[in-house]
Amino acid sequence: MEENEFLKTAKKYNKSNEVLMNCLLSFGMGAIIGLLGNFEYDMLKRFTDLEDQMIKGIMSMTFIFITFVLTGIGVYKKMGQIFKAGLFIPITGFANSMVSEAMEFSYEGPIFGVGSRMFSLAGSVITYGVFTSFIYGVIYYILTLFGVRM
Repeated sequence: MEENEFLKTAKKYNKSNEVLMNCLLSFGMGAIIGLLGNFEYDMLKRFTDLEDQMIKGIMSMTFIFITFVLTGIGVYKKMGQIFKAGLFIPITGFANSMVSEAMEFSYEGPIFGVGSRMFSLAGSVITYGVFTSFIYGVIYYILTLFGVRM
C-alpha cells in the first residue's frame, strides 16, 4: 500500500470528530438528567412538607422507574448508543443493568431466571459498594479517635 493510499484510508476511519461529539452529547445528557433531578427536588420541596431525605428517596425512585420503563420498551438502549456514558449515571445505570438482565433471562422463569440473574451484573456493584463503604467507615472511625472531624 502506498503512503498516499494509506493516508486516505487512515483519514476515512479517523474518529477524532466523533470523540468531540460524543463528549458533548454525554455531557449534555448528564446535565439534562441533573436538571430534571433538581427540578423534581425543587418542586417537591416547594409543594410538599416532606423532609430532604424523603425527597431524595422519591427522586431516586423516580429515576429508577423511568429507567425501568425505558429499558422495558427498548428505548434506553437506543438512547445509550447516542448519549453514551452521560446516560449511565449511577442510579440509572444500576437500574438498567438489573432490568435488562431480568428481561434477558425471563425465559428461565421467575426464580432461576429473573430472581437469580437480575443481580449478575449489579451484584458486583453492590459487593464493591458495600466493601468500599466499610473501608470508609473504618477510616472515618480511626480519624475520629484522633480528634479529626469531617
